[in-house]
Amino acid sequence: MDKKALITALKKYHFWAALGVAIVLVLGIYFVVSGPSLAEQTDRDKATLKSIFDSQAAIASVENHPNGDVTEDADKETEKLKGNVLEAWESLYGDQRANNQLPEILKNVDNGGFNEAFEKLMTGEATTLARRYLETYQGFIITYVNGGFDKLNLRRDVVDPNATGTEGAGGGAPAAPGGLGGAVIGGGPAAASDKKKEGVKRVGLVDWEVADRQKIITRFQWTSVPTTGKVLLAQEDLWVYEALMRIILNTNQETPTGSTAVTYENVPVRRIHTLQIAEQVSGMVATGGDADADEGDDASDDTGAEQDGSQPRGPVIDYPEGRYVDDSNEPLGPDDSHPFAEYKIMPIRMQLDIDQRMIPKLLAECDGSKMPVEVKRIRLNPGAGRDVRLKLSAAGDGGKAEGGGMMRQPDRGGEAGRKKPDGAVRTGMYITIEILGVIYIYNPPDEDQLGTGTVAEEAAGEGTEETTPPDETPEAADDTAKTGPGQPSLVDG
Repeated sequence: MDKKALITALKKYHFWAALGVAIVLVLGIYFVVSGPSLAEQTDRDKATLKSIFDSQAAIASVENHPNGDVTEDADKETEKLKGNVLEAWESLYGDQRANNQLPEILKNVDNGGFNEAFEKLMTGEATTLARRYLETYQGFIITYVNGGFDKLNLRRDVVDPNATGTEGAGGGAPAAPGGLGGAVIGGGPAAASDKKKEGVKRVGLVDWEVADRQKIITRFQWTSVPTTGKVLLAQEDLWVYEALMRIILNTNQETPTGSTAVTYENVPVRRIHTLQIAEQVSGMVATGGDADADEGDDASDDTGAEQDGSQPRGPVIDYPEGRYVDDSNEPLGPDDSHPFAEYKIMPIRMQLDIDQRMIPKLLAECDGSKMPVEVKRIRLNPGAGRDVRLKLSAAGDGGKAEGGGMMRQPDRGGEAGRKKPDGAVRTGMYITIEILGVIYIYNPPDEDQLGTGTVAEEAAGEGTEETTPPDETPEAADDTAKTGPGQPSLVDG
């Protein structure tokens, strides 16, 4: 076709030619405007290439790739480690059981039948105790608890056979109601009972608030035959209380100067304000707050209907709210899973008057107890200062408090010295200390339960989290990082 013919055709069909050119231009402009910019496309391509190179570099950095032999060796090593952990679990549980036995009086019941039945409960071989054994334990527990306070050599008034004007009183001193501390007259707080009484004298080393002792007794006063689960919880409570009392007793075996002649004037722990365990301390270890005025005194509100609990095996137990805590020291509910299958974590609280030079000794006894106490928080003069962490010196010379300043300087005012809010008197080197901690109570070893619990579940969940797809923009990846889970906060102390 020559030029003249082409020009003639364009003139004839110019409308359609112009329309075609317009459509091409509009479409071109649309795709340029609506599509990603060259810079954005470049960033996307770079992110994709970087993801590919990074994945290749990760593969190249592995010396022995997981072929069949490597996988087999890794599985063998894993099984070996599991065996070591199981062996350690069995050892720790065995030590705990050896250090926490039933009292001899119960071991001898029914020619050892009670002890045998209880051991089967502890190992999960049985789920219930016979009713006669439940009735036996109900009668035993309150008597045993009443007599347990005597181990600390509590302060008490006794008849003085050498005193004048005590005719008719020489037959010994009557016991206080409820048997609080043995042969006691009065038995009130030291500030009130240190007064001279005609014909009596005050003996013993440690004052213990009567109201606090009564709370412990009330915890074990049952008006009906307990369930098997309630008996197990009560015995666990007894072991924990005995561990705390042993810590105090061992601390009191020597004076700050090393003298073995321990008297009321130089005994390290002179007064017990409170010993609290389990749900009584619920929430305090994590927050450091004060206990509620209406804390639970009963080991359980169990009325006989046993419900689902969280024990790996054995009897079904109705756990009180907050009896145990998780790995962040937060209270667990009755049906909550424990962080570790190997043990339960019970909170404890001690508030004592102690010669501050013996605080390192007290903390060492906590760590070396037959049921070790892991100290989480320490408060000096509770209510008057901040929580502190105590840094022990190698020489054991009293230590230094970190976070709350140095320890309070000793009062020099004698019995007329400064008084605490509750009316008790601070004297000499004595200071009120509050210890919040936890005790680890090991469960019977079970290979199937090894390495389970909420902590293991959370760790497994973190290992399967989805990663940012390689074709996602860098901006989107940054947003994901910003909204991801944060680092866990550490509890002070």
